Amino acid sequence: MTSVELIGRLVTGQGVARLYTRADWAREAFMNAAGIDPFPGTLNMVVADGPERRRWIAVRGRGGILLPAPVPSFCDGRLFRASVLSSGSGVVSDGAVVVPMVAGYPEDQVEIISTIGLRDALGVGDGAELVVRIALDRD
Repeated sequence: MTSVELIGRLVTGQGVARLYTRADWAREAFMNAAGIDPFPGTLNMVVADGPERRRWIAVRGRGGILLPAPVPSFCDGRLFRASVLSSGSGVVSDGAVVVPMVAGYPEDQVEIISTIGLRDALGVGDGAELVVRIALDRD
């Protein structure tokens, strides 16, 4: 499997993803695309300027799996399968990275979904470092 690892810092999001991940059409799309019934919301990570950001921008440019929104009150998105890693213990959770297709969306922001509440599972808060391995084989 071809993959890219990104290192970033956790940040608190705006809470909008909780509605997105719990919408019936989105849950079905996540199940079909990645076999994930997502925990409500996303884990937000910001990648630093430099090599990490360039890798993330290159991944975003690959396309991913399209998640078209059936109603205008939600945005389309693209999905990449991913794993959240923890130093010393390997994979904490398989999940996915979702790229909201919104004009002006921050290029340093990474939105991660999982079947579990990642903050609690990792025991971390804002500012904690996180590693995400993004699969590039299926896009």
